[in-house]
This record gives sequence, structure tokens and C-alpha cells, in this order.
Amino acid sequence: MKIKILFFLFLISFSLEKMELTSPDIDPDKEIPLLFTPFGENINPSFKWYNIPKNTESLAFSIEDPDAPNGLFCHWILINIDININEIKQNSIIGKQVKNNFGKKKYGGPNPPKGQIHNYHFVLYALNKKKIKVKNCKEFKKTVKKYTIEKSEIVAKFKSKIGQLIKNKNRKINDL
Repeated sequence: MKIKILFFLFLISFSLEKMELTSPDIDPDKEIPLLFTPFGENINPSFKWYNIPKNTESLAFSIEDPDAPNGLFCHWILINIDININEIKQNSIIGKQVKNNFGKKKYGGPNPPKGQIHNYHFVLYALNKKKIKVKNCKEFKKTVKKYTIEKSEIVAKFKSKIGQLIKNKNRKINDL
């Protein structure tokens, strides 16, 4: 009888494993390194994930700034990520990129208004749909809400560096 109970408890604990998003580059609740901002190389950080739900058909990923002056600002959106992929490497693309709030289909690093500290949400979505079609951040948020089975996120901070020395001296302020 004890063996059956232990086995049952094991099965319950195994099935309750949550999807987990991790990053060797981003520490939760800490400052985002300059490398991943317009004041550095403006490349995407790397991420890994574990324990995607069994009924996941595709993944989506976004970097969002809910503290932006005009509301939610999407810095990067990836959709239709194959479920057999479990990481995004630095300065790389997986899945399909969607137009961000900069109006570009690429990564755009944190750059809040001068003197402000914003929270940036790095979010992985497990979706019960193989392919989604969206054109922008607003459509993305509406669509992932509809198809999300589970999500996992990391939140980190960044304070504006305008007025401070920019690492890449060849970059013009307009490029930021």
C-alpha cells in the first residue's frame, strides 16, 4: 500500500513541474547588462527553457516593457518556435520575428526615457496552436492570450543611460 501511495505522489509531483525560463545573461530583478542595450552591442541575450507542457504545439517569446510612457512596449517578438528548440543563443533568431514597437522585425534593447528605471519582462509562451499569424505587439498579446497553455518569465530592470558615455562611439544618438 505504501508503494502505491508513494508512486501516486511521485506521479503528481512529476506532472506539476512548471515550465521554466532561465538566462545566463539576465539576472532576475537586477540591472540588464549594457551589452544587450543600445549603449552596448544591442544584441539579444541568451535564454533556455525546460518542462514545456505536453500538449504544446509551438512556442512564442517576447521582451516587453509595461512601464513605457504610452503603455506596453514590445522590444522583440518571436512566434512559431518549434517545440524541439529549447534555447535562444546570444545574437540569434529562432522562429519568426514580428514587428516590434520600434517598427522593426528585430531585437531592440532597453532604452527608457532619461532618468527612468523600467522593468523588462522576458516571456516564453507555450501555445496550443502550431502556427499563429500576427503583425504587431497588440495582435501578438491578444493572440497569445487566446492560445497560451502556460508561460514563464524573467523580469529585470534597466535605467536610462542617455547623457552618459556611450560604449560604441560610432553610434549616433538617433540610432538609439
